[in-house]
Amino acid sequence: MSSEQKNKRTRDIYIARETSWLRFNERVLLQADADEVPLLERLRFAAIFTSNLDEFFMVRAGSLSDRALLPDVPPDNKTGLTAAEQLNDLYRDARRLYALRDRIYEKLTSLLAEHGIVETTWNELSKDEKKQAKQFFKKELAPLTSPYIIDAHHPFPHLENKLPHILLTLHMDEEKTLYGIVPVPQNAPKLLCFKDESSASLRYISTVDIVYHEIDELYKRYSVKSKFVIKVTRNADIAVVDNFSDDPEHELDYMAYLKILLKKREKLGAIRLEYRSSKKCDSDKSLSYLLTKLGLEKNQLYRSVSPISYGFAGPLIREASAMLDELVYRAIPPTTVAAGEIFARLDERDILLVYPYNSMRTYLDFLREAVFDSRVQSIRITLYRLAQHSEIISLLRTAAEMGKAVTAVVELKARFDEENNIHLAELLEESGAHVIYGMNGLKVHSKVTLVTLKDEDGIKRYAHIGTGNYNEQTAKLYTDLGILTADKILTADADELFRSLINGIPSDSYKSLLVSPTTLKPRILAEIEREKTTALAGHGGYICMKMNSMTDKCIIDALADASAAGVRIDLIIRGICCLRAGVAGKTDNIRVISLVGRFLEHSRIFIFGKCDGNIKTAAPRVYIGSADMMTRNTERRIEVIAPILDRDIADKLIEITRRQLADNVKASEMQVDGTYKKIESYGVPHDSQIELFML
Repeated sequence: MSSEQKNKRTRDIYIARETSWLRFNERVLLQADADEVPLLERLRFAAIFTSNLDEFFMVRAGSLSDRALLPDVPPDNKTGLTAAEQLNDLYRDARRLYALRDRIYEKLTSLLAEHGIVETTWNELSKDEKKQAKQFFKKELAPLTSPYIIDAHHPFPHLENKLPHILLTLHMDEEKTLYGIVPVPQNAPKLLCFKDESSASLRYISTVDIVYHEIDELYKRYSVKSKFVIKVTRNADIAVVDNFSDDPEHELDYMAYLKILLKKREKLGAIRLEYRSSKKCDSDKSLSYLLTKLGLEKNQLYRSVSPISYGFAGPLIREASAMLDELVYRAIPPTTVAAGEIFARLDERDILLVYPYNSMRTYLDFLREAVFDSRVQSIRITLYRLAQHSEIISLLRTAAEMGKAVTAVVELKARFDEENNIHLAELLEESGAHVIYGMNGLKVHSKVTLVTLKDEDGIKRYAHIGTGNYNEQTAKLYTDLGILTADKILTADADELFRSLINGIPSDSYKSLLVSPTTLKPRILAEIEREKTTALAGHGGYICMKMNSMTDKCIIDALADASAAGVRIDLIIRGICCLRAGVAGKTDNIRVISLVGRFLEHSRIFIFGKCDGNIKTAAPRVYIGSADMMTRNTERRIEVIAPILDRDIADKLIEITRRQLADNVKASEMQVDGTYKKIESYGVPHDSQIELFML
């Protein structure tokens, strides 16, 4: 059978990436309508949905828009769709989510009002409240507001990405029509609250609404005929040429080059225009004028009845939760896994860290011990996304200033974290650390720390290999895993990884670690094939993969073949899944669930083999690591997946996936048409994220 025939035969097992992502973000939005979620947290989910959708348009729609303009771009290798077709589907599918958000937001504000948290319109403000709002506008907002007129002498201004603006239609006389645009001040407070401490109630109005109603004051010479709150989303898909320095005309270093590209991103073309209105106004002359100026089509115009900017949500949650703490999640303190001398503990056995259930303090203590232990010669680490005020950076700087050899691989191309990473890289360089900015053509996404010390017994190495970033803030919000180990083979492989990063050449000389782009994908495919062979021999076969996303066609095809051979496969995939489960004769042995809950599911666990428990040699092979099964992770990044050698730790990871597969509170299951259905709780409710705090 030719490859083309095979592609046609299996095409129905694929789901378009954009379609799958929008369905994931719909599951996020549905958390804003979930009865078990506290009300203010439901508002937070609506804000997360909106932020996710913004980024989706900036990155995916932006990338497809660029590809659609290029000649001879091949269609998607799974669905066969061209970039233009994918883009049109994206625009259509996204539109449905606006109506869903409007409905959920209306219900949510009504429920909040029952608890005394009341969103007000300008006309609903009392006389005294209007006076306060006018003073707020005059003192806080008007000085920061820059109203624009657009005419022959005043060219069309640049509209900042994701920033709310007010679009006005102005008349000087009956014949002359002008347009005005006013950016809502970015650095001003996002809302004005009116508190009544005696009744524990709070009324609020957003800054956007205040500017909308008071902006006429800045256009007194004109008659204001119409106004819209609008927001422009811009393409953020900038191409980074890693080998630019090979061109003798370029004299910039890599960091300076990235800074220039970040400035360029601010000026990229528009990809979406949103406006807020209770009725459809797509044919309004001012909106049509704006579409023309921005180079957009009608299918890139979106109407929202609810807010198009959720900058007010965070401040409102902070204000309201101070009075009504039952409307937010109850704090659950994480546990400390290990205290005291971490190195001595690791000489005995490995340590598993499970965030946010365990505190990141154990890893920080490990790093601190490396900094202040006189035997330690070097500390090497890969850094992708970090907290703004990072204790990890402080510790690394201290180590470098003490004379230890500190090597930090800082990935400057971590999208939307570039500026923070540039700043932190500069701090590390100032302290004397050796800083490397990734590898040509490959983004360094692995999460590895390697500590090397020398004592009377010779050289010893200790390593940390994780699924999530070295970020103290996200460790409280994301589910992630880390393994601390002194295993000689794993740490030798970690040493080989850093040698390859320092040399700038990917290595394939790993005995145990799975490292992309060289050994990771072949090893995963070999594990899938091993389970397929087991099934064909009549001994069953089992695979469980937990990750954020899956798009890699080779992995999808291998899983489909294993399913057809009788291997039972569980996939726990939070976000994008381009594999369609349940297709008769192809993927009907595959179950796909998605967990969306209080914490962002971010850990990656890979299990191959049945959990019999009686025969030691038949124990499942368990891995954790930084890679999703996406082509970008398996082929275009430096990723690391580690085998779990400690049987107790492997069993705990199996138990984690078992509980997640049994979740009937936060889990949704993929249907054969690619949509997701929330798993119904008919018996005892099982919320895996809560249960894992008890594990």
